[in-house]
Amino acid sequence: DKKYLDYEIVLEKVLLEVIPFFQKNFGKIKVRHIEYEIRSKIPDFPQEFKGFIDLTFEKEDGRIVIADLKTAGSVYFFRQYQDALKDYQVVLYKHYYAALENIDLKNIDICFVVMEKNPKSKAPIVLIPVGSTDKKLSNANEWVDKSLTAINAGKFIKNLSSCNKFNGCEFKNTENCSRKIR
Repeated sequence: DKKYLDYEIVLEKVLLEVIPFFQKNFGKIKVRHIEYEIRSKIPDFPQEFKGFIDLTFEKEDGRIVIADLKTAGSVYFFRQYQDALKDYQVVLYKHYYAALENIDLKNIDICFVVMEKNPKSKAPIVLIPVGSTDKKLSNANEWVDKSLTAINAGKFIKNLSSCNKFNGCEFKNTENCSRKIR
């Protein structure tokens, strides 16, 4: 299958580029964690925040970097669909990681490292820094609070985009459909 042959080409390009990519963008680094598990109590809720940070490392200047590794058909499409919720993931990783490791938030940077699946890509690995201001962290925590409040009250917000996907909803266009789709 051509798709899988292309993946072999992509993997080879990424493997050849990964060390030069990190050296070029971060200088000399020391890997701290790979697949770092976070399980932390969320204040005022019975749920925990759970996640796995793909990669954390320390730069020569002592700054810590949290890198969330992503694959995409192209960086263009990744950026096109990058939204606040995707950013909130790494912002929350930073928040909980700092608390667990007893590190000042100001000493941690966060980013996406996007690996393109296109075998013709000239730059198979791309760095996308993510800002993490106090306001962004506040917004992320507010989103978590609102979501958990609704969930714990038994209010589940339907993702209406799933109504159209592959005609997968068995209630689509019936009297039981909460959203009449035309």
